[in-house]
Amino acid sequence: MSGYWPAIGKLADLKRLINDPNCNDLLFYRLAFHYNGENWYDVHPLIAELPDFDTSLKMAQTARRKITT
Repeated sequence: MSGYWPAIGKLADLKRLINDPNCNDLLFYRLAFHYNGENWYDVHPLIAELPDFDTSLKMAQTARRKITT
């Protein structure tokens, strides 16, 4: 699971799929869901409760801020 944390953080931050091969694995293994038939994605609620989730989300948010500034 440790290899998926960066993709989990990015998906949780952006609420959409990113160009990362691990994103499709997140959906396949049901670590993330595609909601309402729209292009809105999010991680499984149980994954969001794990301690490593907060770290991966903060890292994704920090990386996004660096890119946009």
